[in-house]
Amino acid sequence: MLLGSVACGGLLGGDSADFSGPHLATVVSMDLSSDGTLLATGAQDRTAKAWAFPAIEGLRDLKHDDFVVAVAFSPDGSKLATGGYDPEIRIWDTRTWQVVGTIPRSVLAMDWVGDRIALAVKGQPDAEVWNGTSLTLEHTLSGHAETVHAIALSSDAAWVATGSKDHTARLWNAETGEEAGMFAGHKGVVLAVTFTSDGARLATGSSDKTARLWDVATQEPIRQLAGHADWVDSIAFRPDDSVLATAGKDGLVRLWDAGSGGAIEKLDLELGPIDDVRFADMDTLVAVGKDIFVRGVGELLVDRELGKPAVARALDDRCRRLVECGKALLRTRATNDRGGEVVRMAREMDPASPDLCLTTLLAVGPAIEGEPPPACQVTE
Repeated sequence: MLLGSVACGGLLGGDSADFSGPHLATVVSMDLSSDGTLLATGAQDRTAKAWAFPAIEGLRDLKHDDFVVAVAFSPDGSKLATGGYDPEIRIWDTRTWQVVGTIPRSVLAMDWVGDRIALAVKGQPDAEVWNGTSLTLEHTLSGHAETVHAIALSSDAAWVATGSKDHTARLWNAETGEEAGMFAGHKGVVLAVTFTSDGARLATGSSDKTARLWDVATQEPIRQLAGHADWVDSIAFRPDDSVLATAGKDGLVRLWDAGSGGAIEKLDLELGPIDDVRFADMDTLVAVGKDIFVRGVGELLVDRELGKPAVARALDDRCRRLVECGKALLRTRATNDRGGEVVRMAREMDPASPDLCLTTLLAVGPAIEGEPPPACQVTE
């Protein structure tokens, strides 16, 4: 069910003294107010725009001097922060649309939860946490070796996650500014980070074309989600944390079972590269790129309890045995060169990914040298 597709960032609202019409360049960021009545977008046309949601009716132009790449509503929706390549973040009152404060920073990403604003400062390996009321710097988060591209606060504003060009994500105590852990495993820039609502899991997206789920307490990987053909620029959990949406430069939105990792659906929104994706509610997905796109996805998620598509479910048991086989082979080292490759694939693959599983199953037979361990008796 298509709820709305708004070309060039918007067709509704018309020209007025306050709102000039659609964005004139790629929309790269968005946020929704907590009550779901306002949508904010930031674009390469040097403006942010405020829209009535879900009608996508234009309300106000919010002008900047350079690309606007980050927007974030305050928790109660009374203020909106917009920022990007120009030297200051602007804080707008959402009733009057007047600037009521500034933060002297250029940014690549921003999040506002509780009384904290977290910033990925443009071109810097350090992130920052600011007080959302006084607009004063509370902490500088130092630890990454290269530029921080992504940032997120947990729902209780107690923790900060950052993603960096150094291929890692990191966890920080928002109260003290101290580093609390590192998530290592991506083979490219970490471009997106987001917590589940309970803060127990973290999702990351990367230029290595994968997303990953992590246990926040241990910083151990839960699973890898492979399927995109290009960078994964944005990720978002459904409000009940049951589904993860991933989107990126291949123009696709993929929906995953956040528990099992099974692929639920692939959506081609025909937007070209997708720069941001969010769930507006349990059944509505919003994506931005060259357009603003609002899509009802409830019908796709009705059968979500199945966990994954039928093909993946049928292969799942054999995939799990294959992973056990890989671990056994590592212990016995009873492999030739090809066997080592299959073992690596078995260890790294997501058992819920049917294509990779089937490819590995087909390869495992001739790869094993000598009598395979019992766990490797895998048949089609």
